Amino acid sequence: MVASWRPNSRGRSPPAGSYVRFKTHLGGVKADGSAIDLGPLGFDWLTTYNGRVGGVVVLKTRTPTPADPGTGTGGVTVVDVKEVTDYQFNGIGVTTVNGTPVGAPQISAVQATNVTNVSATIVWTTDKPADTQLDFGLTSAYGTTTPLDPALTTSHSVQLTGLRGNTTYHVQVRSTASGNTATGSDFTFTTLPSSLVLNSAASYAEVPSANDLNITGDWTVEAWFKDEDPNGFNHDFRQILMKGDRNATAEAPYYVLVGRNSILAGVRTGGQDYPIVWDMHYLGLDPKLWHHVAVTFRADINVLNLWLDGKHIAYLTVPAHSAVGNTLPLEIGRSGPTTGKYWIGKLDDVRIWNVARKATDITATYTTQLNGPQSGLVANWHFDEGSGTTAADSSGNHHDATLNGGATFSTDVHP
Repeated sequence: MVASWRPNSRGRSPPAGSYVRFKTHLGGVKADGSAIDLGPLGFDWLTTYNGRVGGVVVLKTRTPTPADPGTGTGGVTVVDVKEVTDYQFNGIGVTTVNGTPVGAPQISAVQATNVTNVSATIVWTTDKPADTQLDFGLTSAYGTTTPLDPALTTSHSVQLTGLRGNTTYHVQVRSTASGNTATGSDFTFTTLPSSLVLNSAASYAEVPSANDLNITGDWTVEAWFKDEDPNGFNHDFRQILMKGDRNATAEAPYYVLVGRNSILAGVRTGGQDYPIVWDMHYLGLDPKLWHHVAVTFRADINVLNLWLDGKHIAYLTVPAHSAVGNTLPLEIGRSGPTTGKYWIGKLDDVRIWNVARKATDITATYTTQLNGPQSGLVANWHFDEGSGTTAADSSGNHHDATLNGGATFSTDVHP
C-alpha cells in the first residue's frame, strides 16, 4: 500500500516530528501477509500524538518515493500491513513542492492581453493574495524587471510599453505571499507588426546616400503599398520610392511611383525617364487594398521586369540607364524636396537588392518577412518600430530611415 500526504484544509503540510495516522480498509491479504494495494491515501496531520491508536505496529519498510508532479504529494511504501487496522508513523515535514516553497501562492492563467505593436498587458491569478512583479526580454534570460507592486491581490496585471512591433518577448511572472515566492514558467507573446503611414503632403522617410544604395548595375526594388488617395489610383503621380530627386538631378538609378491609374518603375539618365508602365485599373486592382510591386533591372541588356502581387506582368527593354547615379538621399514616399510627389497612404516591407531577382524568388518571398542579412539584399525596412522617428534597416547594412513630416506607424499591415 502507498500512503501519501497532502496539505490539510488550512494549506499546511506535516512538520518533522509530527505523527500521521491512517486506517486500512477491507481489501484482501496476499499470501505473504501484505495487503493488496489500496491506492494513495490523503489525510490531515496531527501535531501531537497521545497514546496508541490500534496498538503499536513496527513498519518494517519505509521507502521514500518522488513527489507526484503537479499534485504536491509525496509518499512512503508500507508493507506487512493488515486489513481494517489503524497505523501511525512519523511525519517527515515538507518544505518545497516541485521547487516552490510550501505556503507560496499558486500561479495560474498567465496570458498576454491587449497586445498591440508597442504594448501588452500581462495578467495572471494566484490562489491567495500576493504582490505583483515580472521579468521580460527578448530571450529567456529576460533582462528587464518591472517595479514591484506590493498591493496584495489574487488578480495580477502588468502593462508593458515601449515594445517593438512584430517581436517575440519572453515573460516570467512572480508573486510573493507571507515571505514565500512563487515564479511562473517562461512564456512568450508576439507584438503586432506595423507599417509606415504617410498621411499628408509633407510625410516621408529618408535614408542618407551611400555607395551601395547608388546601384548602377543590376537591381531589384520591392514594396507593399496601400493607396489612400480619395480618388483611388486616379490621382497625380505620387512616389513610392526614389533614389534622388527628379527635378534636382538628371541621373537616378531606380524609382517607383503610382498615378493616373498606372504604376511606373524604371531608370533615369541624361534627364530622361525610362519606365515600364502598367494600367492597374485594367488589371482590376482595388486601390483600397494592399498590393505588392517588384521591379527588376538587368543592366547588361537594359531590361525591366514588373511583378504585381506576385505575378509577372510585363517586361521592357530601355535604351539606356544611369552609369553614375547620384549622391542624393534615398526617398521613401516622395521624390525629393524639390519635386515632392508625396505618397498618401501606407508602405511596408520595402526592399532594395543589388541583383535582378529571379521570378521564383520573388513569388516565393514577397509575402514573407525576411530577417537579417540575405545574399544581395542592400536594405530592408519592416517599419515594425511602432513608435519614434526611426525605421531600422534589417539587412545588417545600417541604412536606417528617418521619419519626417508627421510620418508614423500603423497596425494596418499587408496580408
